[in-house]
Amino acid sequence: MTGRHPYTPEGFDAMTWELACAAIDRAIKDAVRAATSDPCFHGSPEQGYWFALDHARDVPHQPDLVPEDLRPAMVHYRLPPVTRARASTTPAVVEDYRGDPVHTFDPWGAPSGAGFHPQGFYARWADAIEEAFTDWDRLPDERDFWAAAREQRDAVRALAEVTEHAGLLFDLQWSLGVPGSSVHPDSAGPPPPMTGRAVEALTTRYVIPLEGTLVQQAWLAELVAAELDGLGDMWQCARRGVMDLGALATQVLRGQGTVEDRLDAISMWSTILSFVGLVPSLGPAAGLASVALLGVQGALEDMAEKRFPLEKEISVALSEASSSTIVHKIHAALQEVRNYITLEEGTAQGTIDIALGWSYQEPLIDPPDSYRTTFNLPGPEVVAASDPAEFVGPDEVAVDFPRLRRAGGHLSAIGDRVGDAAASWTALPPDNAIWLRPDRVGGVGRDGPFDAWKALRDRVGWLLSDTSGELIDAGDHVALAANALESADDEARAELRQHAEAVADVRSPDPAEPPP
Repeated sequence: MTGRHPYTPEGFDAMTWELACAAIDRAIKDAVRAATSDPCFHGSPEQGYWFALDHARDVPHQPDLVPEDLRPAMVHYRLPPVTRARASTTPAVVEDYRGDPVHTFDPWGAPSGAGFHPQGFYARWADAIEEAFTDWDRLPDERDFWAAAREQRDAVRALAEVTEHAGLLFDLQWSLGVPGSSVHPDSAGPPPPMTGRAVEALTTRYVIPLEGTLVQQAWLAELVAAELDGLGDMWQCARRGVMDLGALATQVLRGQGTVEDRLDAISMWSTILSFVGLVPSLGPAAGLASVALLGVQGALEDMAEKRFPLEKEISVALSEASSSTIVHKIHAALQEVRNYITLEEGTAQGTIDIALGWSYQEPLIDPPDSYRTTFNLPGPEVVAASDPAEFVGPDEVAVDFPRLRRAGGHLSAIGDRVGDAAASWTALPPDNAIWLRPDRVGGVGRDGPFDAWKALRDRVGWLLSDTSGELIDAGDHVALAANALESADDEARAELRQHAEAVADVRSPDPAEPPP
């Protein structure tokens, strides 16, 4: 098989030129063979051609031996070499039986109608190949998508650090005595939980749901990166497929293929998104058994039902056919590539839309022992509910103040790390330049599913920023609560109450409703 050229400007030009030469060569040979099974023919694209359409090779060619009645019809065509400059230093010539020129033509000029005619013959086939592959040299570069995916993942490394074993989240859970926060077999486990409205509200409404929330936010961020990875894989398949198509068509036109030759070389195997392993790959596998990743599981189930098959095979058979037939089949095969791109991008867009809709699901902590969360923490009114003025009585409060203050510090530290991730995430410019492609190559638009992808990416940035602010506020509130509980001072309690009222107004609601 003719070797596949790389998908570069030089490689694409070489591929189309070799294919044009093969089409010209095949068209000339087909015209000659139509006249006789043993044609009078010599030549190649590199050397030029000398042939006849009205007699076989065994007919005498010496002028004196040609019968007089055959002399007027016995002509030969002499065509110059096929040059990449699309111009010939010598014209195409029609010679009489003596070898003298009778007519001259420009094989690179304007074609002269259908059928074989030396005028514009080269241009006709070179133009046909050029038209078939117009704009297919402008497909997005898969490497740009893969690089963007790495940048997205790097931006949220801090989330994995927070939730890893013995990380900040583990320290927070340990300080508050959250059951199950120890996963080490030799550990005696965390200290006993503290009691009291402020501590219990903090533990129940923030700390226990926090791990699931951060895991699911990290999952959304991974989804943003994974779609970039998969779309990069898709563009790699498409670019490789275009080059394989040209190579295989050249092979068949040169007579090196048979009816069994198919475009199997450009079977489309896409890996836009592999759901299996997304969540485990994030690291926080040591989470509480009570944390049910409701949003993740539900989104996976919805996406699995709506995704199209990721395998698309182009099954256009190239048999021993004319140049015209091969050009037609090239158009058909490129239409299959176009359909493949459109299908895969539509699938990616549907996946993103489903995940984006799930991200707006309201946080749910009902019943209290399940602590099922979605992609966001409960609102700041929970902080106000922690006002110690609501305590029933001192006998129900059992607080280890150093532990409580450490917990507040851990909350603020986690908020800072999530804030770092949010800042890194939002600092990446969501540019659609790498997504752009000509209309002819297909997809769901000139920039594909960029708008849907950007909406999910922006949503992740908002969730991270909002969660960061809530955690920092909660950490500050815990420090004030510890002061108020320890001192039982009216001023400290007033400061705590004022802070609760202030932070309740700071955290903004979701910026928009989920898309319809």
